[in-house]
Amino acid sequence: VDDASGDGSLDILREYREKGVILIELPEHRGISYACNAALSKAQGEIVIRTDADTIVPSNWISSFLRYFEDKEIIAVGGATYGCLNHNVRIARANCMFVKIGERLFNRPSIFGRLPGANRAIRKSALLAAGGFSEEYVRSEDIDLFLRLRKQGKIIFDPDIVIETDFPQTLRALWRRKFLGGECESAKLRILPSVRTTFSFFIAFSSAGFLVLFLFSLFFNRVAAAHFLIL
Repeated sequence: VDDASGDGSLDILREYREKGVILIELPEHRGISYACNAALSKAQGEIVIRTDADTIVPSNWISSFLRYFEDKEIIAVGGATYGCLNHNVRIARANCMFVKIGERLFNRPSIFGRLPGANRAIRKSALLAAGGFSEEYVRSEDIDLFLRLRKQGKIIFDPDIVIETDFPQTLRALWRRKFLGGECESAKLRILPSVRTTFSFFIAFSSAGFLVLFLFSLFFNRVAAAHFLIL
């Protein structure tokens, strides 16, 4: 799905039509959930697998997901998101390591209660039963989807299904992502409107603050940084 991009992506995508790729061209930018619903309406298979435009997946990516769906009770599988494409940037690399250790230690996505948007597979029947992708939210739609999907059946997280993607390269970018994400999360978790801003500041401050400390440790001693995260 091309959501009215302006970076030349559409020209590249059109080259793959002859190889059987179904290209959906949206005339105007409508957001990620609208684009996903447009793709869902054209999907012909029973398993819907999704990734992002700034992501590279491994060669065994699809087969790694499909083996789980032999179990009829499993309706969705999420993978890890700690492969870092922009690892040459210190903040991005530190953020990536932060996510990696968290996902490995707790065997779950780095953000509580979600299926990573760039690395997940869902049964189409369960996705339709849950109402598809909610177009109410412009960010953190993966949390909203998880909250609705978990009522449909069993959800699995496999930390060994790893994709590579871009991480925020500045503290400002990280803060913005976490703060806006916190606003969306608070709405979906039914947190009272009067405290949503406070909740968003907490999400952003704790994420950015821990990352600053981790980055400080990483600058002086990588072993100390690893110990800091484990503790």
